Amino acid sequence: LAETYKKILAKRSDFEIVFVSSDRDEPAFKEYFGEMPWLALPFDNKDGKEGLDALFEVEGIPSLVLIGPDGKTITTEARAAVGADPEGAEFPWVPKPVEDVEGKGGQLNETTALVAFCEGAKAEDVDTIKAALTAEAEEVLKAAAAAEEDADIIFCTCSSKEGRIGAQVRKLCGLGEVEEGKVQMAILDIPDNGGYYVYEGGEVNAATIKAFMSDFKNSKLERKQLG
Repeated sequence: LAETYKKILAKRSDFEIVFVSSDRDEPAFKEYFGEMPWLALPFDNKDGKEGLDALFEVEGIPSLVLIGPDGKTITTEARAAVGADPEGAEFPWVPKPVEDVEGKGGQLNETTALVAFCEGAKAEDVDTIKAALTAEAEEVLKAAAAAEEDADIIFCTCSSKEGRIGAQVRKLCGLGEVEEGKVQMAILDIPDNGGYYVYEGGEVNAATIKAFMSDFKNSKLERKQLG
């Protein structure tokens, strides 16, 4: 994080990190904060810490929340975004309808996710799959906005054979090894007591993505249980 912080500051001045400590005592806080290049909330400001934890629904640490100049939250998944984009090339990491699963690690435990596994696909095929997922995701986001609710599912691609999170999700869903030219698809539903659903059809395209989503919504898919 410190290296990403320095790279972003080298490009722009309207950025800062404020460390909010969960250390047990002030000496531990001072020792830990002494290694950091950014600012910190005073250790004795317990009310401030509790208020921030409640405001951003912080349930675990470390957590990194990104706030825009208007005071609105841009993302509560900035920690995963840093891991996926250490150069800060896509800062400020505004959430997209479809994102790489490597940047959604924390959210997978809290939200249902449709993941298209494209590690062995050609670049042009990955772009086509991503476009189809984006169209479906935008429909979900539009419906959620109309109902003044959060979307109940996120959409991700897994495009790198080297990705740690993607490899773990692939293993959890029992998809086997990456095959060149093959795209696979699964819905990971950890909030439902660790459920998941695997697309058992052939080609993954706009039509099959829509059908897979429809079958999921209408409880027509075989539910599998994470082991």
